[in-house]
Amino acid sequence: MLRMTRNAEAVSDGAGELRFRMLVENSMDIIIHANIHREITYINPAVKKIMGYEVEEVVGKRLRDMIYEADLNRLLGEFEEVLQSPGKSFKKEYRVKKKEGGFVWVEATVVNLLHMKGVEGMIINQRDITEKKEKEEELYKSNERFLYVARATNDAIWDWDLESDIVTRTGHGLKTNFGYDPVEVSKDKDFWIKKVHPDDLESMLDKRARALNDSQDAYWDDEYRIIKADGSFAYIYDKGYIIRNQEGKAIRMIGATQDITRRRAAEALLGELNTRLKKRAAELTTSNIELERFAYVASHDLQEPLRMVSSFLQLFRKKYEGQIDETADRYIHYALDGAERMKKLILDLLTYSRVGSDKSGYEEVNMNELLKDIYNLFEKEIKETNAQVEIGNLPMINANKTQMFQLFQNLVGNALKYHSKEIPSIKITCKEMESQYLFSVKDNGIGIDAAHYEKIFQLFQRLHSKGSYSGTGIGLAICKKIAERHGGSIWVESGKENGSCFYLTIGK
Repeated sequence: MLRMTRNAEAVSDGAGELRFRMLVENSMDIIIHANIHREITYINPAVKKIMGYEVEEVVGKRLRDMIYEADLNRLLGEFEEVLQSPGKSFKKEYRVKKKEGGFVWVEATVVNLLHMKGVEGMIINQRDITEKKEKEEELYKSNERFLYVARATNDAIWDWDLESDIVTRTGHGLKTNFGYDPVEVSKDKDFWIKKVHPDDLESMLDKRARALNDSQDAYWDDEYRIIKADGSFAYIYDKGYIIRNQEGKAIRMIGATQDITRRRAAEALLGELNTRLKKRAAELTTSNIELERFAYVASHDLQEPLRMVSSFLQLFRKKYEGQIDETADRYIHYALDGAERMKKLILDLLTYSRVGSDKSGYEEVNMNELLKDIYNLFEKEIKETNAQVEIGNLPMINANKTQMFQLFQNLVGNALKYHSKEIPSIKITCKEMESQYLFSVKDNGIGIDAAHYEKIFQLFQRLHSKGSYSGTGIGLAICKKIAERHGGSIWVESGKENGSCFYLTIGK
């Protein structure tokens, strides 16, 4: 009976050992038996999958030969301490060498069983945690970048874990812009909601909820007001990036809060200025229309009585000139001269008023041919003064041909009129710019004092007496109006007795 019992126990022990060996051999973890000399006496087949070694290549090696060099020094002391204390154990994360180079992170449990009969060694269980460590490293770098961004920006950075409903806020912008300590704010998940302006809260929450619930939305953004630590209100721009799981459910949102109070104030001021500007522009438009209408009507109404006065004066001179006395003849001459100047003034006023109301379209204008026509118009004056007129290679432009003729007729006419004692020299050139043509009309005449650069382009402004030079004081005002109608401008550079150069830009 006793023999039968012992045989049964032997069979039972053999079956248990077999089960234990099968568990070890098929374990996903590396299981090692090492002797007192720190030599590996057994290692299971998992070493092939995790480290790339065959079992035979590892058995007989020292434990230290399998540990990654960078981790060796910090582990040697731990191993020595365990070897000195039977039954003692430790748990550590470290790296072990792969056969093809590099390393694998393992979580190892080391137990000293040297005192246990039948074991008499150290048992080491190494679990591959490489993927876990890589994710930890990735998370560390991500958090590091997050902190750097928070330090670099003036915005308040936030991270909302929607599953745990924990909001973390950071960045010095939270303190500098709004007066709140990031640590204190992060303790209360509803802190920010409590600070939203009551008038903006419902709208903000609604927009945010719709963005989070729409699986297609990757971002949420809104502008609203919050109460700052000092009790004042700030306008903010809040924007978050929504992270979703595979089912499209929002699980996290990371974003930044920007203080836009100054921008909103500037926008409000700009809006007010634009409103005032539009009102002023409308008033000016109305005023200009009325002025042009008045000038046109007045000019027409003045021409009829002026023609009558001029006609009767001419008849009077024809019939009575030389029959009364010299004084009477002189008076008649003055009256006719005044009537002629009045006629020119009325015609110039009509021209000025028509510039803005001219409905005729633009066309391709050959500026070389146009200046030749103007040259022919002034041929008599050019010959009388021996003037030298140089016309450069001018472009084709899209413009109102009649108005271009009026403009350059005025400029060339002035250059001939206001010449100095020297032989007049007039040079007309053009330079093509990115979006405009830059024309110049340069002369060597009497010049213009810098104090009068703006004045000469105003209506009825003359720098010389009627006795010195003829004119109505409207010509350059017409030039300015034509230039502006063509998307350009006109200005002068000059010096007294040094000639003048009129610059003119015309839009392409």
